[in-house]
Amino acid sequence: MPGGIITSCLRVNFLNTIKGKKMTEETKQTINIDGTDHIFEDLSEVAKDAVQQLASLQQKQNQLQADYNQLEMARKGYLAALNIELEEESKAA
Repeated sequence: MPGGIITSCLRVNFLNTIKGKKMTEETKQTINIDGTDHIFEDLSEVAKDAVQQLASLQQKQNQLQADYNQLEMARKGYLAALNIELEEESKAA
């Protein structure tokens, strides 16, 4: 996908979690969008909602990709089984 707000926001990283810091009163949740750090609580409600929606969409996209990968593996397995069966039938004929 070319650059833009969606691509940018999908790269949002919750840096404090990645760095292994525990959230305290002194530590604020920081996100990184296109190389710029932002304090999550300082974002507007619209921006917070957009980040949360994009995170949700990313999770759904990841799940769909995993489902697709499973389906593709199953399809290949059935195709391989079919080819083996057809080969055995042709040998028997």
